[in-house]
Order: sequence, then structure tokens, then C-alpha cells
Amino acid sequence: MRVAGRRRCVVWSNVVRPPVGGAGYGGLNRVLAREARRRRNLRIFQWARMARAHRGWFGPDRVHPSGVGYRARARGIARVVRRCH
Repeated sequence: MRVAGRRRCVVWSNVVRPPVGGAGYGGLNRVLAREARRRRNLRIFQWARMARAHRGWFGPDRVHPSGVGYRARARGIARVVRRCH
């Protein structure tokens, strides 16, 4: 954010991943949400929400999406980027 400055729009995706050793990524996603509330130029793409609604987009590792999932994520990120301006 320091490099981007206050005028540039920054789009960041939150994280989806099953817990490893009992620890998930909820804490990181909460930090991103908190930072987005503080910084007007930070937009969070809600990948975690989208992924929960479409569990069939993921392979057996539950981390990597299928082609359908990757395309949907790309479209979602593009929507957020377009709202930057």
C-alpha cells in the first residue's frame, strides 16, 4: 500500500484454503477486511465467499479451483477492478 500510494486503487483477493494443522486463513482475511475499512483505495475481492458458495469448483485438495473456478474468479476480480474508477 505504501508503494501504491493513496491515489491508486489496489485490489486484493481474500484467501480460501482448508485449515492446515488446525490453522486457517480467517485471521488473514480479517486483517484484509480491517485494512480495507481504513484505506479507501483498497478493494477486497470476496473469493472466500464465492468459493464457499461453489465448492464444486475445487479439486480433491480443496485448494486449487477447476478451470470453471479460475474463470469465475477472474471475472469476479475484473468486476472489482472496473469499480475502481
